[in-house]
Amino acid sequence: MGQTLFDCVVVGLGPAGAITAYTLARAGWSVLALDKRIHPRPKTCGGCISRKVDAVLPFSVSSVIEHPINEVVFTFKGQGEIAYRLSEPFAYIVRRERFDQFLVAKAVEAGATVRQGEGAVSLTESENGVSVETKTGCYRGRVLVGADGVQGIVARRLGEEYGHSSSLALEAETGISRMPYTPAHPRPEDRIWIDVGWVDFGYGWIFPRHPSYSVGIADSGARGHRLKEAFSNLFTSHELLTGEKPAAIKGYRIPLSTSENRKKKAVSNRVALIGDAAGLVNPLTGEGIYYALWSGLILATCLIEHSKDLSRALSNYKRRIRTELHPQFAVAERVARLLYGHPRANFRLIGKYRELIGLFIEVLMGREGFPNLLSMLKCKMGLKGKIAG
Repeated sequence: MGQTLFDCVVVGLGPAGAITAYTLARAGWSVLALDKRIHPRPKTCGGCISRKVDAVLPFSVSSVIEHPINEVVFTFKGQGEIAYRLSEPFAYIVRRERFDQFLVAKAVEAGATVRQGEGAVSLTESENGVSVETKTGCYRGRVLVGADGVQGIVARRLGEEYGHSSSLALEAETGISRMPYTPAHPRPEDRIWIDVGWVDFGYGWIFPRHPSYSVGIADSGARGHRLKEAFSNLFTSHELLTGEKPAAIKGYRIPLSTSENRKKKAVSNRVALIGDAAGLVNPLTGEGIYYALWSGLILATCLIEHSKDLSRALSNYKRRIRTELHPQFAVAERVARLLYGHPRANFRLIGKYRELIGLFIEVLMGREGFPNLLSMLKCKMGLKGKIAG
């Protein structure tokens, strides 16, 4: 008996792969989705997602939101709080094991065939389709979607690796006994803390995750030992963390959409990369979940619109990445160079011009664009017209 030919084989069931499988299955495609892990599985991630996911997802994720976030507090090396509060949430905190499992369940409900605990070990692409081999079987599809992350096999098969131009991050969970409950802040769990100064090109964070807190730090220029030192400094310097001890510290790579990564290809004749596997992570904020969902939805839409012409479908997906995402990331990278280059001076700057924080949050919510943020930042820094490209 011959192998079943699926319309699409998805490798990886994080947010990108799960939403792609869901969307295609809902449209009547036969979809096989593979993941080497079994959900729910632990996933190292801060878990803060921008509220603009509401605008792209075709269903609510309210059941898996830990906390809506209304306030951000900036500190410099753990000191000198600059707080900015909104009357509405601008972000959500999720636990990735619950969030990802929710999305996988949606894909199954839509009709996708999901095989967990079965990762791809080799891939073969031909004129007639793609073959994916696992340790327990071999599967065929008309098109293959690589959603298996920054170090996934699909990106390597395309000859592209995004991990070389990435940010290194460390993250741990901890309890916080000093969390202030005051009349002005009756719900500290709706706040996040962003700390700058300990790393050259990145930031530290404290995110509420019931019943503990996610504490982490990321830097695109740091080596492992330097980042460990910065992580330790964050714990010893921040007044909220003094005396607390982190649980197991875990490291991971964040494939930022740098100018180097944006030159790499995301498609071949029958293969497409999405999410982290395509290096679609904001180089300023390190946010990847929204762009994972966006890229999965856009790819699925292109495939559905041109189901009988895969070449055109994949070409359209590549075009939309280059025209809709890459320009945003290019400007975000310029903002990052300005902000992270002089953390102490820029910490004072956002304290003096709080409208910068307001505009930054509007950008995170998708109501404003990165060019407006860059323009205001250059103006406040007295650099208008002095920074090229």
